[in-house]
Amino acid sequence: MPPFAGQGMYSGIRDAANLAWKLDLALAGSAPSTILDTYTSERTVHIRHAIAMSVALGRVICVLDPQEAAERDARMIAGKADPAVVLPPADPPVLGAGLLDPAAGAPGWHGTLASQFPVDGGPLDDVAGYGHVLLTRDSAAVDDRPRG
Repeated sequence: MPPFAGQGMYSGIRDAANLAWKLDLALAGSAPSTILDTYTSERTVHIRHAIAMSVALGRVICVLDPQEAAERDARMIAGKADPAVVLPPADPPVLGAGLLDPAAGAPGWHGTLASQFPVDGGPLDDVAGYGHVLLTRDSAAVDDRPRG
């Protein structure tokens, strides 16, 4: 993993979290061991995104030409270093199909990683906690989900 976006260890933590809850369910007999087969399909798309994002950020950081560096710096200052303004646009960090694969009868349950963004009451992690959270713009989307 290129070092520019700080995703190496963070990706490892997400990988460990992904495997931990699945191993817990499989070892407890609450889920079949085939639950572990979903790991690669869920994580591959996202990790490729993280690598591409890190490489793109490296191209912004590692500018050797003085003129290009001056132009980059002027763009950063003009955009107040807001990543949404000064960095190249990137695709969202989509999670691949896996345990909640629409083709397997779980329509539309996989999505993207959630950003740490402000919500009523403070940062998302402080309000929602650190477990699994389903975020949706459509409250009806939750009504037909199994409760656990």
